[in-house]
Amino acid sequence: MKKIVLIVVMLSVTSAHARIVRTWTHHELAEGATTIAIIEAVSTEKTKAPLPAGFPEAADNYQAWITTFKVHVGLKGALDTTKPLKILHFSYSDKKNFILNGAQFMRFTVGPVKRDIKISDDGGETRSITENKHHPMWLAYLKSSLVDTALYESVTGQYDASQAYKELFDAPLL
Repeated sequence: MKKIVLIVVMLSVTSAHARIVRTWTHHELAEGATTIAIIEAVSTEKTKAPLPAGFPEAADNYQAWITTFKVHVGLKGALDTTKPLKILHFSYSDKKNFILNGAQFMRFTVGPVKRDIKISDDGGETRSITENKHHPMWLAYLKSSLVDTALYESVTGQYDASQAYKELFDAPLL
């Protein structure tokens, strides 16, 4: 019986599709970035920008965006924290409906947003807190955009841009 089950399992195994995605360490991100900042999204708008090299499909499968940010702290590079910072990034367009081995694009939410937090104490009791005024902030590893020097982009490239952004959370008010 075990042999029959083994044969059935072996015959039903299919190949998986996957692409290799580089994982960036903090050191690699910091070394490659010309600018590191803590930022908060203020607005996002669609734009037209040339598709970077390396995108595997037709240009009409993608949508370019420019998101404007308030700079809270500049950690590397010459940033004027009184001026907005603009980042060029991409997403899939509405024409794209099937994604195999897709990109790790970045989507920035303009706050405030609702955030639900579950807190458990040592005794196992769980409490829930809902904050309706959470403004997402990001630690961003950036470089000047090749499209426009007034814009920034992810140091990890546009196709896997999400690796260059780390969302920061405030401690909840208890």
